[in-house]
Amino acid sequence: MIEFDDVVLCSTGVYTQVCIECLSKYPEIDERFEHSPGPPPELICGVAGCYNDASYYVELVVFPSLTQEELNKLRNERFNP
Repeated sequence: MIEFDDVVLCSTGVYTQVCIECLSKYPEIDERFEHSPGPPPELICGVAGCYNDASYYVELVVFPSLTQEELNKLRNERFNP
């Protein structure tokens, strides 16, 4: 199982970024998740324990359209279990 230590929760889903090395090391990222090139060079890989520069954005979860209220509820549940 891959552990991510840097994820972003927004109204459209949950995202992170990964380096080319982790994309190769963990083929399940390539197989299970949509990914695209493009993070700015200052972003670090979101795989726990990796500090390489990120090369790809990865969509971990894609939500249907959420209202701001629904998004806030998800954030509260995530950070205040």
